[in-house]
Amino acid sequence: MDGKGGYSAENLMAKRVCKTCICVQDCLTYALHYKVLGIWGGTTMEEREVLRKKLNIIGKPITNERHIA
Repeated sequence: MDGKGGYSAENLMAKRVCKTCICVQDCLTYALHYKVLGIWGGTTMEEREVLRKKLNIIGKPITNERHIA
């Protein structure tokens, strides 16, 4: 989000790329189970928090930089 209720140009571009990726569902599943930064599976961190609550998933924190998109 851009702080005004919308998405930044970077986030919109990343979300468009996700729509064309064959791994989008696997990526989203991973991102729901691990609290990764950035756009994963076509979702922002805020969108994943909403999904976690709906799906009753507790995301595990990531401390290793290799998980940062």
